[in-house]
Amino acid sequence: MTTIQNTSTVPAAALPNTSRGAKLRPSLTQQLAQASALSGLTSVSPGSRANGGSQASWYEALAAAWGNVLNTQANDISTLSNTIGTGANDPASITTLTAKSLEFSFSATSASTSITESGDGLKQLGQK
Repeated sequence: MTTIQNTSTVPAAALPNTSRGAKLRPSLTQQLAQASALSGLTSVSPGSRANGGSQASWYEALAAAWGNVLNTQANDISTLSNTIGTGANDPASITTLTAKSLEFSFSATSASTSITESGDGLKQLGQK
């Protein structure tokens, strides 16, 4: 089983405080690691799904982890959108929604690229 570790070297005391007391969101790397761990799809073995077993490949774990990250971000956007729709349409809320939407766009592009490039690498490996 492959373990994904957080390689961040920033101590918690060095993180900035938020003015409204909001909790800091985990980084994208932390979200991927957590999603991968929760999915249980973390390694390739002779008993992998491709060989008739029940364990999935690391490639499937990668896709599941990205999916969980994107679901979390989409839920955040939906919540903010609903808040704005109920009358809290102040500039701060709209700016936050815009930022979350851009973060989601970046993550979706990164997910697509990493999955596509990993698949292309597997294809190249299979051809050799």
